[in-house]
Amino acid sequence: MSTFLATQDMRVQHHFEVFEIDLPVITGACTLGSAQGFGTPLTCDQAWTNEYKTYYFTNENAPVLPSVNGQPIYRCLTSIKETTTELKPGDGLSSRGSLNITFTDFTKQDPNIGAPGVTNDVKNQGTFFGKLNARQIFENKNVRLKLYRVQPDGTVDLVNGAETRHYVANAFKLNSKSGKWSLACKDVLSLANLSEKSWPINTGGFVRQDIDDTVTAIPVDGDTDYSSAVFIRIGDEFSQIVSVTDNLTPTATLNVTTRGGDLYAPSSAVLLTTTNAEDHSAGDEVFICDLSDDETIDSLLTKILVDSDFDVSLIPAAEWAAEVAEWHATDKINTLHSESESVNDVLNRILTGYLMDLWFSTTDNLAKLSAISVWKQSTSTLIEGKEINSFTINKTPRESIRASRA
Repeated sequence: MSTFLATQDMRVQHHFEVFEIDLPVITGACTLGSAQGFGTPLTCDQAWTNEYKTYYFTNENAPVLPSVNGQPIYRCLTSIKETTTELKPGDGLSSRGSLNITFTDFTKQDPNIGAPGVTNDVKNQGTFFGKLNARQIFENKNVRLKLYRVQPDGTVDLVNGAETRHYVANAFKLNSKSGKWSLACKDVLSLANLSEKSWPINTGGFVRQDIDDTVTAIPVDGDTDYSSAVFIRIGDEFSQIVSVTDNLTPTATLNVTTRGGDLYAPSSAVLLTTTNAEDHSAGDEVFICDLSDDETIDSLLTKILVDSDFDVSLIPAAEWAAEVAEWHATDKINTLHSESESVNDVLNRILTGYLMDLWFSTTDNLAKLSAISVWKQSTSTLIEGKEINSFTINKTPRESIRASRA
C-alpha cells in the first residue's frame, strides 16, 4: 500500500501536489545551423532519438523537496483545477476528465541546463516558461498530477507516497494580464480524437474499369491494400473476396465469389446480408467492410479504439474480457460494418446496446469497461458511533428511479 493511502486517517494532514510532464529532448550534439542548439527537437538539426526529460513542479507553499532523478522540483504551482471523468449510465461513453495547471514564471533559470547553447547569458535571459514554450510542443505529451501527504514524522515519501492522476497535455498559454502560464490537460482517451474520426476507416479504393454484373475478377486501384479484405461493398452491392491478384500494383484484381445472393460469415455461418449483382463504372468506390464473425464485445471495442490510434497498452484485455464474460457470456457479434461513421456514434451504439460503460481511469492509467453502474449492486459500511448515531438512518426506495435490466 502506498503511504498516501496508509496515512489517509491522520487527524491533521498537510497536502501538496507535484506536477510532472515528459517532454522530448536531445542530449547529444545539438546545433541549429551554425549556432549551438538548446537540446530539444525544435532547436536541433539532429534527429530526435525518442529521449524524454521529466520536468517537476510543486505548490509555492510545498515542503522543501529534494531533486528527483537529478532534476529540481520547481515551486511555482499557483492553481490546480481538475474535472473528473463522469459516468453517464445509458450513454455508453463517459464525459471526459480535464486538468488545468497555472504556473508563476521566474527568471535566471533555464529548462535545458547542460544543452550546448545554454550559456550563462542565455540562462539569465528571458523567463523559464517563456523559453520552455519556445522550445517545445506540449500537445499530447504525458503529464501526471501526484497528490502527496506529509507523513506523521514530517517526512515526504516521494517514491511511494503519491496518488497519481494521468492526463495528456493540450495547450500551454501565457495570460498577458497576470503574467502567469497555464497548461490545459485532457483525458488520455482524447488521444484517439474519437469525435473527429470515423470507423471503419475509408481506404479510398475504387473500381479501375467498368464491369458488368457477372464479372468475378474486379479490377481495382493499385494504391489500396486489399490483402486482408474479406468483404467489400461497391455501391449497394456486397461481394466476398476469394483472393487478391497483384495487390498494390496497377493491375490489382479482386477475385470474388459468384455475385448476388446470400453472404455468410466464414466461421459462424451466420447470414450477414443478401445482395443483388449490379454493373459498376470506373471510379466507383470500393469500401472494405470490417467483419465481426462471432466477435465478443470487448474485442470489437478494442479494435475500434486501436484503429482510432488509442494505445493498446492502455486497454486491460483480460479485465475487459472477464467483465464481458460475466454479463454477456453468450453474446457474439456477427455483422458487416459497411459504412464509415463517427467513432463516437459507433462506440455509443455498441455500449448502449449492451448496457456497458467505457471511461478512462486517471488513477489506474487504463481504459475501463464495465456493465452499466446502475445495474450493479453497490454497498457501503457505516460504523455506529463513528459515522452515524444509532437509529438515525432511514432507507426509503424511490420508485421514480426504479429500473429493470430487461
